[in-house]
Amino acid sequence: MTPAELGQTELKTLVASLHDDLESLDRLEAKLDAVISRMGKEPDPADVMAAAGYLHHIYTAVEAMGERILTTVDGALPSGERWHQELLGRLGLEMDGVRPAVIRAETRARLARLLRFRQFFRHAYRIDFLWAEVEPLVGDIHVVVEDTRADIEAFCGHLQRCAD
Repeated sequence: MTPAELGQTELKTLVASLHDDLESLDRLEAKLDAVISRMGKEPDPADVMAAAGYLHHIYTAVEAMGERILTTVDGALPSGERWHQELLGRLGLEMDGVRPAVIRAETRARLARLLRFRQFFRHAYRIDFLWAEVEPLVGDIHVVVEDTRADIEAFCGHLQRCAD
């Protein structure tokens, strides 16, 4: 294989991986929906914790896609204490001559809110989360997933054009 062919293969592999990740994102969203559908007016703490866990996993899946994109296309990941925020920032940047922005500003803002929750979830070490902490994110998660999917699909289209 020539170096150009290797580059094409790497981009096509990235596209295939991102499509697989999007399917995983759909499965996580469906599991969250199943938890939400069985909740009553006064959600059981175990269901609230399950919903919080699925929100955490949804963001983690999106972040993993971002890591894969930045590693493959940009050649490096951010580092330091604020690398999670920087990763989102870099995904929102267009890099002239390298790549378009991976996510739109609106998607980035919604994901930043989910990131804050994920960090809270990871470091709270609580047995129970309050529904008031989880409910606003649950109400917005379909838009977050839909916007993320649209942005990643558009980026995959760019990668596919580059590979062809």
